Amino acid sequence: SDVCSSDLNKISLSYWEEKAWFSLSDVTIVGAGIVGLCSAIEIKRKNPKATVRIFEAGTIPAGATTRNAGFACFGSLGELYDDLQNRSMGEVIRLVKLRHDGLKNLRNIIGDKAMNYSPCGNYELFSHPDEDYYHKVISILPEMNMALKNIGLPETYSPTDSKISEFGFAKTSHLILNRHEGMLDSGLLYKSLLKICHQLGIELLFNLKILGFESDGNRVQLFIDKMSKPVPTRNLLICNNGFAAQLLPELDVKPARGQVLVTKPLECKFNAAFHHNKGYNYFRNLDGRILLGGGRNLDFQTETTTELSINNMIQDYLEHLLAEVILPNEKVEIEYRWAGIMGVGDAKNPIIKELSPHVFCAVRMGGMGVAIGSMCGLKAAELVSAHF
Repeated sequence: SDVCSSDLNKISLSYWEEKAWFSLSDVTIVGAGIVGLCSAIEIKRKNPKATVRIFEAGTIPAGATTRNAGFACFGSLGELYDDLQNRSMGEVIRLVKLRHDGLKNLRNIIGDKAMNYSPCGNYELFSHPDEDYYHKVISILPEMNMALKNIGLPETYSPTDSKISEFGFAKTSHLILNRHEGMLDSGLLYKSLLKICHQLGIELLFNLKILGFESDGNRVQLFIDKMSKPVPTRNLLICNNGFAAQLLPELDVKPARGQVLVTKPLECKFNAAFHHNKGYNYFRNLDGRILLGGGRNLDFQTETTTELSINNMIQDYLEHLLAEVILPNEKVEIEYRWAGIMGVGDAKNPIIKELSPHVFCAVRMGGMGVAIGSMCGLKAAELVSAHF
């Protein structure tokens, strides 16, 4: 009678379970996405004898690592033009460099073949009503190309209107090519990172939701859903990006859901990736299908959520875009629909810092987790490793 009903639902670990998986670790990482895995890999390489453990709330990453579009991008010219309205050229170029360096680092960690990386180039598509906006964007092309050349990206952007008819697009007046971007297979990328983690002896535990933590300045206690005892660690690194507010409500990080659809196999006239409508829409060839995502700007309020549900209004909009612009006059069937959770804030730069003694975070990827995730993991690992 002294045991409350909520206690009856909690899991009591066996001696073997606690010793093998929930005893004191040197580092515990929350979130098994790109940032979490890359952080763990770098920490383990720097400290081979350290016990590095990762807790993930989902069966596979619950956010965007395996739910993104597989773009290896650092910014269309239109996106950078919009950034320049609120930021200096220096700030914008530093962010581009972080993204490009992150992609290079990711390719070095995994290898192009292991994630099916394709240096296909990415195009920005402008519709007819965007003529004035296009001329504003194209006006910064010479200055932007020069600035990017100085960080090792020569002749990045170029007008390619001649490709419009080749690709078969309707209601499209202009294209701008970014020759240094590409695309990849997000599933292969993730499996490759997992393989490296297993080879290094990093412990990964899934379906474990962290409810909170407490630190006494020497150790951190993690409170895990349905577990009867807290789990201790010497250092805690929070890498759950779009879900960061659940553990770190004081930070400027909020969830941003992105909607995606994929067609059934069809005849596709392009093998490249595309940005549209200031980067809010994006599409690409995917194994003889078309993947199309975005539209978050149509319903910001609803899409500020961690729920992985479908927004029918946005999905309808994406289908309309597919039929009216990308594949005009073709009958298209949709086979997949899903949503992913990004982490965004008022600023676009990630938050990588020590929050309190032995508690760290690497969050707010700003929808660019593929590009900057590995570099953020590297920087976070350096912070944590300094305390060994």
